[in-house]
Amino acid sequence: MGVSLIATHPDLNIRIWNAAAARLFGAGADRMIGTPVTSVIPSERRRLAERVLRRVLCTGEVVDFEFQHRDAHGERRELIVTIAPITTEPGVRIGASLCIRDITRRIALQNEINETRKMSALGAMAGAIAHHFHNILGGVITGVDYARKSDDPAVTTKVLDQTGRSLTRA
Repeated sequence: MGVSLIATHPDLNIRIWNAAAARLFGAGADRMIGTPVTSVIPSERRRLAERVLRRVLCTGEVVDFEFQHRDAHGERRELIVTIAPITTEPGVRIGASLCIRDITRRIALQNEINETRKMSALGAMAGAIAHHFHNILGGVITGVDYARKSDDPAVTTKVLDQTGRSLTRA
C-alpha cells in the first residue's frame, strides 16, 4: 500500500505501523511500536500535532494536518495526515488512526501551475502595453509624416502639440 498507516493507543503510543510508514520514516515497526506517535512529527510542529490528536480523541472529529519531513535521502517531503478516531462498536474511542500521504509532487505541480498562470498574466499585460504604445507611436508617426508634407506652419504647430501630448501619455 502506498499510504502510511499508523494506529495509536489512547495514550498516543504507536500500536500499528505498516510497511509504507517504515519506508517513509526509515524505521521498522519493531522500533516504532510503543513510541509516541508525535515522534515522527518535526519538533516545531509536535505540540500542535499533540493538541490535534487529543482533540480527535476527545471530540471524534476527523482532522487533516500537514507537515514537512526529510526522508532517508535528505529530500524534503510535504506530508498530509488524516487523523481519525478508532472506535469500538458502542462508540468508545480507543485510539487514533493516522493515514499519511506524500503530497510533495502535488504541491510542486500546483506551484508550477501558479507560476504558469502568473507568467501568462504578465504576457497578456505586456501585450496590452505594447499594443497601447503601438497605437500612441502610430499616431505620432502619422502626424509627423503629415506635418513634413505640409508647408503650413499652423499644421506643424498643431502636430507638434499633439506629438508632445502623445509622448507625455506614453
